[in-house]
Amino acid sequence: MLDQLSSIKWSDLSHAYGRADDIPPLLRDLASSDAQIRRDALRTLYTTIYHQGSVYQASAYAASFLIELVQQPALADREEFLILLAYLAQAHSSYHQHSDEHTQDPALLAKGEQDVFWAERTYEAVATGIPLYWSLLENPDIQLRLAALFVLGALTQEAEQILPLLCEQFETDMDERVQASLLLAMGDLCANQENGSAPAWALLVQALETGPTELVQVAAALALVKTGRPEIPARTYDLLLPHIRHPDSLNEVYEELPWAEQRLALQVIRSLYSLPPSQDAKQLPRLMHFLESLAQGEETGERNIKRFIASRLVDLIITLAFRERKKGEAIAAEHLPSLQQTMLHALVNCDIVWRWGSGTTIKYQTLEESGDGQACHEILFEAFQSKLAGKGLPPTREKLRAYLGMEPRERDALRILSPYRDIWTRLHSNEKNQILAELSAFNSAEKLVDLRQIVER
Repeated sequence: MLDQLSSIKWSDLSHAYGRADDIPPLLRDLASSDAQIRRDALRTLYTTIYHQGSVYQASAYAASFLIELVQQPALADREEFLILLAYLAQAHSSYHQHSDEHTQDPALLAKGEQDVFWAERTYEAVATGIPLYWSLLENPDIQLRLAALFVLGALTQEAEQILPLLCEQFETDMDERVQASLLLAMGDLCANQENGSAPAWALLVQALETGPTELVQVAAALALVKTGRPEIPARTYDLLLPHIRHPDSLNEVYEELPWAEQRLALQVIRSLYSLPPSQDAKQLPRLMHFLESLAQGEETGERNIKRFIASRLVDLIITLAFRERKKGEAIAAEHLPSLQQTMLHALVNCDIVWRWGSGTTIKYQTLEESGDGQACHEILFEAFQSKLAGKGLPPTREKLRAYLGMEPRERDALRILSPYRDIWTRLHSNEKNQILAELSAFNSAEKLVDLRQIVER
């Protein structure tokens, strides 16, 4: 096992942090009987041969040895090696989607060509394992079956070969997690097909309507949205959108799937960036309704996660509503299409959009010093939506109201008196209760909840 490691001159190869001569011992550590050694080695490989979505020279060579390790039935954690292989393959698509075609810098062009070259070599190395991945679908270990499907879904250039086999496999494995993973893999592969596979599309639609469990139906819906096709059934959105408002209803079982990089609610939001423009008029108002519903129960233990979900939903809504707007383009509010006007009015009136921790940054400014025998400073706190600024729109609530011709509101910005000129740095200290008490004493007219949002952000 791994007999050929020494045949490669790793010191001539590079990874994210330089020379790759540390890769052979890491690969050997993956075969250790010590679970901690295996975890540490895998963690380091994620930072070297797959770093923040990028691959390198060493990645292409390491992939072959990862496949060799997966072939060893006695080894533990083989599903983890498969998941790393899937990410290595996915980098190929990322390089082609984000390569800068407009740069004229010869050095940057040369580096970009090298990056694409090694991404392609890495992808090809992972693809050599297709017979192995397919054989693992018969393995009694469900984690191996799920991970093998994750790799197959990443091999987008082999979609024509893989999709028919996945359709056949759907009828042979009745575990809902496997069926859901099969559908998600189909969605990944169909998304990279110009016309998609007709049998795969038919199976996704059928699973959406008659899937045996909610997980299978939701997976079919996620897969269909990934395709970006305009003929996606209306039930797709009816099934997915409620999981934004009720983020935990299916989350536990969904998190068992390799696709679950984040909570189901966030995955639903992420998938909707592929929403066809023809669906904007119907789905954007629904998304806005779900955003408003997230403001309910903010004082419960779900407050932080709801605000986190809200921040992602705000980004989605603005992206979809203004998808055709050119960066920096100036246009009067009355000349905006009616749907865009409706979305902006809804955003400005939705409190959770402007909460600290809902995707905003807080601009603060010391305005003036006050007397009364006590040194204090008047501070302006203003929520700033950078996504609006990126679309050339007013990024604060006060300015957005003015842009829309609405009457100003006193609570759009919070002005407080503070004993600290450097209150911004103090907000991150461990003295939050003391700071909250002092702010309350200085600002008796302010709501405690507003002051708490500043201190506990």
